[in-house]
Amino acid sequence: MKAMCAKWCSYGLVLAAALPAWADVAAYSAGYQVNYRQADGVAPSVYAAAFFYAISADAGDATNASITSGPTGETIDLFEVLPGIFQGGVAFGDEASMHAAFPGGSYLLAVTGGSLGNQSGEIEMLSPPHYPDTVPAFDAAQIGEYQAIDGLADYEFRFNTFSSSGTLDQAYVVIDAYPSTRRVFFAPVDPGSGSVVVPAGTLRLNRRYVATLLFLSVIERENAGFQSATSGSNAWYTTDVLIRTAGNCPSDYNGDGFVDFFDFADFVAEFESGDPYADYNSDGFIDFFDYNDFVAAFEIGC
Repeated sequence: MKAMCAKWCSYGLVLAAALPAWADVAAYSAGYQVNYRQADGVAPSVYAAAFFYAISADAGDATNASITSGPTGETIDLFEVLPGIFQGGVAFGDEASMHAAFPGGSYLLAVTGGSLGNQSGEIEMLSPPHYPDTVPAFDAAQIGEYQAIDGLADYEFRFNTFSSSGTLDQAYVVIDAYPSTRRVFFAPVDPGSGSVVVPAGTLRLNRRYVATLLFLSVIERENAGFQSATSGSNAWYTTDVLIRTAGNCPSDYNGDGFVDFFDFADFVAEFESGDPYADYNSDGFIDFFDYNDFVAAFEIGC
């Protein structure tokens, strides 16, 4: 679940309030997320799904909380990912399994433990879900460019637009380093805009990244528990695509267009700290072979 949580837990589904000594629930949500992957010339296809919970409260201690859903009776750990923001969920290999386990209907969410104490509230999941009207997709005509993006210049990513039955529609473009998950770009975008510009210098040369397009639809609900908290029923579509930046100089480690002492110093620092960027040969491990390969490339230069 932590791998799945890493994807949606960072998008700030709900906001935390400011802090007294005891934590009351300020807002809470439950929802569906369906994740797609897009390749060159191929329509997006589902690779994973999740049913998730998100609770925001006054900032409290770091103790985990748990939540029990009415339809399944399953208790899910909620991790305090930021002070006062608790999130967790259940991962599935496909969308059908997720909806079979967590069908639409009324859910009683009972929170116990941590800074939240014992509280409960109700949330209504729509059936069928209020997904956006289209699967997010990057512009097919542009995907061929994604293997040689010039990171030293502004780059405009184009994508389809969407709408939904939600009372609050949102869209985001996120770029993470690959194979690490280092976040290098995050931008909310207008669901009808169809594009976003990534500023020059955001992406290093000679690097791989994962770009993710996210469409979110939210149905806001009246308070049904948790004292005066607000609630929302959410539905996500996300699509990933693997991108590369231009450059035929592997020893330009920091991607600034030059090979110099700073490249060597940056690699050594990240190698010693175990930073995922230091997986120089992209074999999934950070070891002596990465160091040897980089030193050899650095000595050859460009």
